[in-house]
Parts: sequence; structure tokens; C-alpha cells
Amino acid sequence: MEELGLHGLYDRCAELSPRTTEFLRSFDGVVSFLGGSGEIVSQRLAEASKCEVFAIDPRPSPQSDLHIVSQWVEQLHRYSLSAEAPSGNELEIHDRRAFREQLRSRLEATKERTVLCHPGGGGLKKCCPHEVFERIVTELQAKDYSVAWMIGPDEMERFGVEYRRRLERIAPVLYEESVEVAADWVAGADAFIGNDAGMTHVAALCGVETIALFGPTNPTIWRPLGRDCSVVSYSSDRSIAHLVRDIINHL
Repeated sequence: MEELGLHGLYDRCAELSPRTTEFLRSFDGVVSFLGGSGEIVSQRLAEASKCEVFAIDPRPSPQSDLHIVSQWVEQLHRYSLSAEAPSGNELEIHDRRAFREQLRSRLEATKERTVLCHPGGGGLKKCCPHEVFERIVTELQAKDYSVAWMIGPDEMERFGVEYRRRLERIAPVLYEESVEVAADWVAGADAFIGNDAGMTHVAALCGVETIALFGPTNPTIWRPLGRDCSVVSYSSDRSIAHLVRDIINHL
């Protein structure tokens, strides 16, 4: 997006580069998930591309309790575009054994199952209390699991080096060098525990046994898609001990 200068679509006064318009005009149509037809981005896309723009509002409808992907499919159908509702099928991972071996080698895993715990997420309000994750990791280590943390740029920018050091005192830390590398690690795990965040959705789609922790967001609408994904809800009235026990019982 940065290389093509597409960020200029958000500013009505910004002049789009020839490279941007050339790229957009190479298509017969553009499907945008950057807001409805009345949004600035959708209008600028139509002006720059000179083709039809199918503008999808990514936000859930307050009148619907369908999963968000089903809501997007309904919007696509209004444009007479062919799309299928989610069926829960995972991505086909051709080399899962190799990913698993790479992950276990990276962690020097000695136990039967490897579990990744991702305590971060795009918004702090969606993150389960960190004390819960620390308790989960500690208890899993006492069982037949090789456990590691997974963190990325958001966590480092938000909390700094001391946060990583805190995690390292409990278990090994995998830093997301890139989305592609992180996805490979996730695909090689036997289980994944994370908040309502991107990598939790990746884990579920990869067919990894996934536990998604939900607080303020509605899991009916936002739960990860995958046949081996369990949702555990947390709230201030649940004790840490009870919540940790509930999470571990799903593994």
C-alpha cells in the first residue's frame, strides 16, 4: 500500500501519483473493504480507477448477528457478485510437518505438544489480562507442553524491551519478524491461544487447535473461522483461576 501510494486515497486534497492511477486502471472493477460508497476512499477510488467500485462497509450491522464474513458476503450479493458464506473449512497447508519441525527446532522443544500464546492484539480493550496468560503458560509448562510466547511490533512499540524481558523469564519468546514468518510458526504449532486478534484468526484457518479469548467483542460476529476453534469469554467477574482452568480444559 505504501509503495503504490494508496494512502493518498484517504485525503481528498492529496494528488495521486501516476503509478497509483496506472495500477488502479489495470482492473475492470475494484472491491474495497475501506468503507461504504459514501466514504472518501470509495469516491476517490472511483475517480482514480475509472471503473466500478464495489464498496463494502467492514463494520458489522447493528441489525444483524451474522458472522461478519457472512455480512460481507451479503453486501457482495447486493452488487450481484458471486461469493460464498464461510463454511468453517481451513486453509490447505501442504507442508505442515515441515512447519512443525521448524518451530520445534527453533524452540528446542522437548515435549510432545507445542503451544503458542499470543498475549497482544490490535486494541488493549480486546486483550485478556496479562496475568491470565502468565498463569496459563506456567501451568502448561508443568504438563506435557512446550510453550512459547509470540509477540510482534505492536507489543514492542507499546510496552518496550522490558515487556519482552518479562515474558522471557517465563518462556521462550518468538518475535514476529514478518507476517509471513509468523504465519509459518503458527501453522507449525499444535495449539494456539490468543486474543481476538489477527494471528488467532490465522491459527484457526490453518486448522491449528485454537482457543480465542473474547472480552468486549461479540464472538458470534467476530469469532475465528475454523473447525477446531474454541471461544472462551473473560470478564471482570471471573476469577483468574477459574478462567485459566476453563482455557486449559479446552486443550
